[in-house]
Amino acid sequence: MIAQLFMVGMFIDAIYQKNTIQLIALVCFEFGMTIYSGIQYRQAATLFDNAAAKATIIAIIEAKLGMFHQSYWAELMVVATMVVFMLIFTAFAYKLYQEFGWSIYKKIGADLAMRDVYKMYQIFMMLLKFDVFFFLSLSIQYLVVLVVRGNTAGANFNLSSLLIKHILLSTIVTVVMMVLAFWGLKSERRTVLYSFMVCGVCSMAYFIYLLVDVNNNPDFYEGSRTFLTFFLAVCIALIVITLVISVFCTRNFGKGLKYHITHANGSTSTSLHRLRPLPGGEKPETTTNSDNGRRWSIE
Repeated sequence: MIAQLFMVGMFIDAIYQKNTIQLIALVCFEFGMTIYSGIQYRQAATLFDNAAAKATIIAIIEAKLGMFHQSYWAELMVVATMVVFMLIFTAFAYKLYQEFGWSIYKKIGADLAMRDVYKMYQIFMMLLKFDVFFFLSLSIQYLVVLVVRGNTAGANFNLSSLLIKHILLSTIVTVVMMVLAFWGLKSERRTVLYSFMVCGVCSMAYFIYLLVDVNNNPDFYEGSRTFLTFFLAVCIALIVITLVISVFCTRNFGKGLKYHITHANGSTSTSLHRLRPLPGGEKPETTTNSDNGRRWSIE
């Protein structure tokens, strides 16, 4: 449910921003959620099977197996529904993709170099939004596992220490990372974006540590091991890609993109179709109607 609400919000944002890259990413996200629904079905079956194998009372075994047999059809319906809506969403996204090209041209113009810079900007902004969703989703799932295990484990289990460590290293660092990334990108401050990269490397190290811990302690993470492994793998991949793209965005600072985005909604007298790019990333100058009608061309 949370994933679907997130996708709807991202879809509305993609339409508002005319972001074709985000549309493509949302199609991939929908495909991933479809796969995740299949993992959920498999994980539910495994959980009930393991519970039945470890139980010693016949009544408990029958009750647990009965619960799964009564709910498996609902799990299958979720998978089937996800597949159908993924196909419908892909069709709508393709139609919107064809419409957004002209909007990007009106904002950036026909300068191919500037369009490449803007593409990196869009990719980085899109990755940050997905980072927020997956990082916080992982944090919530891991917190639930810790609380459940803390209530069932013995006195040797130090729940408070693990909770404090996880909240500090995951949740708070994630929020700080996103603030630094958005601020550094919008204001084109290299120092701020470098700070984001340092936090990103620390987060990646923590995710790798969690991934090793989850797979080395199968009994502790029973019932949630597959989910956590899936989200950890996605988070590690996302942070690696985000760090790489952040390097490209840092190299593009000072090339004029900030001016284009800031003045994209300006008056018609300063239309971006009549902007002349200057070498060295200086602020473009506007021309008047008497400037022989020169503008950027598509060629």
